[in-house]
Amino acid sequence: MSNPDESRKEENLIPKTITVNPTPQLVLDYFIPKKIVGDDPMTEDEVEASEAAELALLIRNEEYGDAKNLKITTKQPEIVDNRDGLLIDFAITGGAVNGKPVGLTEDEELVSDFGTLKAGSAAYAQWWLTSTLLGRITKYDVSYFHETGYGNENLSLLNAVNAHSLVRSIKKDMSLFGFLTDDEETSEYHFYGADGSVEDVQRVDDIDVTKKNQYSYIVRFVATESGYIYGYIQDPTDGEGKLKGGNLIDYWRESVRFSDEAPARWMKAPAMHEKTIHFVCRVPKANQAYELTLDLDDPESINSVVISSEKDEWFTLSGLRVSKPNAKGVYIHNGRKVLVK
Repeated sequence: MSNPDESRKEENLIPKTITVNPTPQLVLDYFIPKKIVGDDPMTEDEVEASEAAELALLIRNEEYGDAKNLKITTKQPEIVDNRDGLLIDFAITGGAVNGKPVGLTEDEELVSDFGTLKAGSAAYAQWWLTSTLLGRITKYDVSYFHETGYGNENLSLLNAVNAHSLVRSIKKDMSLFGFLTDDEETSEYHFYGADGSVEDVQRVDDIDVTKKNQYSYIVRFVATESGYIYGYIQDPTDGEGKLKGGNLIDYWRESVRFSDEAPARWMKAPAMHEKTIHFVCRVPKANQAYELTLDLDDPESINSVVISSEKDEWFTLSGLRVSKPNAKGVYIHNGRKVLVK
């Protein structure tokens, strides 16, 4: 080093290592349910039970740094406007993080503790939302900000926050496999895997259901592309059949749907009460025909009963209480499944 008087002075400098850790960059994908099942005021003689709808979040860490002590606190929903004056209430009843249940705090909040989210990995949370009335969610918005200690937006760990219309969370071998979404504006379906992968999904509408015998149906469809397939059919087994097939990943039943042309207002859209079976497959080849089977249990395992005039408890398979069966089919009678002929 030199001085202004051009004299020289030498000093030995000691090397010092500075370690710079990479930062995480998080992408948050929220999954919003399309409908919530509760009592339908349009059915005057029936009170339908509420069913918990699923809200979900998938977090992907797309950079090389670990996200440590990652937590999300979820508060109870609050009604800020009720222009139709509905007697309605919403509540979050519980949740899970990566499949492990999470309970509510004393303040009725739900804290989702992800711990450390490793670089290049993904994690998910689920929340169960109930409503006293049946309805559909037609509009939603997600906004975010990350307040850093330096007040610099460029230092935010949040890269993006997205919202998607959730059709269903998909399970495989009893574990969560991913989330099936529906973009209603583009009519496109996508699959967000629990591992952070994202793939397109082909919806099939031309599905043929053929009765093979008294206790079995064949479900046929043609896949124009390889990969994930989604479709649904009317349930000819009244909730009793089991869907099977080598390419099948998951299937589920629904009892309510709304018309695509219905008004975008809560309970202004007439609900259609019909039993359907929805399924997700993964097929290896395009332009191929595939088959699934819909089988009933062995009829000998279901008890036949004679309806008596005594007062008993009868329920349909969907949980609706009836005074007595007025049609053939399978019912719940005093806690037992019976076949009325």
